[in-house]
Amino acid sequence: MRDIVIRRVARTHAATAQLSKIVLPIGVASSLIAAFAALAYLSFYSDIASAIMLCAAVSLVVSQTGWMLAEALAFGRQQMELSVGLGIFSSIGWFLCLLLSPVRSFSATYVLSSFAAFQILRTILYFAFEMRLGYFSFSTGDEGNALAPLSPKTLLRECLPVFGTTVLSLPISQLPVLLLSRFSQMGEVGLYGIGNRLVIPLSLLFSTLLNALYPKLSSAFENDRAGFDRLVHSLFVVLTIGGSLVAFSLAFLSKEIIPIVFSSMYVEAVPSFVFQLWFGLNMIAHSFLGFLFLASNNEGRLMLSSLFNAVWISVCALVGSQYGAFGLSMSIWAGLIVGFSFNRMMIIRGAALKLPVRTEIGAYSTYVFLSVLSILMITYGFLIRAGIFLGGLAVTAMLVKSELPSLGGWALEGMKELRYAISSKSSQGLSRDL
Repeated sequence: MRDIVIRRVARTHAATAQLSKIVLPIGVASSLIAAFAALAYLSFYSDIASAIMLCAAVSLVVSQTGWMLAEALAFGRQQMELSVGLGIFSSIGWFLCLLLSPVRSFSATYVLSSFAAFQILRTILYFAFEMRLGYFSFSTGDEGNALAPLSPKTLLRECLPVFGTTVLSLPISQLPVLLLSRFSQMGEVGLYGIGNRLVIPLSLLFSTLLNALYPKLSSAFENDRAGFDRLVHSLFVVLTIGGSLVAFSLAFLSKEIIPIVFSSMYVEAVPSFVFQLWFGLNMIAHSFLGFLFLASNNEGRLMLSSLFNAVWISVCALVGSQYGAFGLSMSIWAGLIVGFSFNRMMIIRGAALKLPVRTEIGAYSTYVFLSVLSILMITYGFLIRAGIFLGGLAVTAMLVKSELPSLGGWALEGMKELRYAISSKSSQGLSRDL
């Protein structure tokens, strides 16, 4: 529901009050259901026996639901500062509460209860600030007009494909490791996990930036279709070329990074790590397409795309897991390339995008060229790797400068959008961490 609320508010700020009247009752009902389920689970299947701890755990569920709803309204208006400020306040307040408390009062019950209290307080303050900013008050002429066709049933119907997409994404994230542990030795699972621990933080960083741009994409699709096309194309170019250069650089240094971060014992994880760099970048591109599906009112196509990815990547993982961490990483990388092509075709048709074909091909060719080159590069020593690395950079520079000069302009525009996300909007990632 969060993404749907953000999209609607981003397109019509005047709809915030009326939308909140529909969303808040749904949020209260869902939080109560989740709280009851959590209470039942903790009572019968957990060692937690304290009534205070049970109440604290339930309060956390309720407060988190309220926080997400308040955040969705604020992010739709592209106002992330409240999340950051309240997140910092609650974190520092809880830390000081623990720091200044007598040692004899420390217990699991006290820590969890104090944490729950600050989470509830920050949620209440969030809604209080939004009320003061006029989120829940109608302007003259707004009531009954901004969202006349919308009802709770309609909103829930819009959310169902998004929920289905979330469920269908689980095989892509969890199934590969399970299959690897089933068909290979546990040592292969460890080698695969080494690469995952290094790639996931990079993926989260780029996903946070894209998440910050989602309200702008939603608004542009509704109010400025030409601007939406330009924004989509420029972001695709900068993510593809910029991400490829980052992955290529990390692949070049992979034989040095793995021993430094872990130990020389894990040098066998290098091939798997390199493939994970490239399929990690492709998964970021898939996330970008997912935001485009949502921003362009294509939830149904998003669910169909997720179904295709779940089945196709599961088959690739099943085949690759027979050959250890290296085989699994390579099969997922190849599968995601095919999946991206399919999903890109779906979003172009669904959103009627008008994109410059030449620069699209040039950007994706850069990705394929550098990924193949990096895979070949890791079989050599440092000096030969350095030569291949510099050669790859030179060819990429020639491609951007000579063959496809428009790539440079699109990349600059995309960099401006990412800088916008970093400077003023990506604070949502910080607030979520806090």
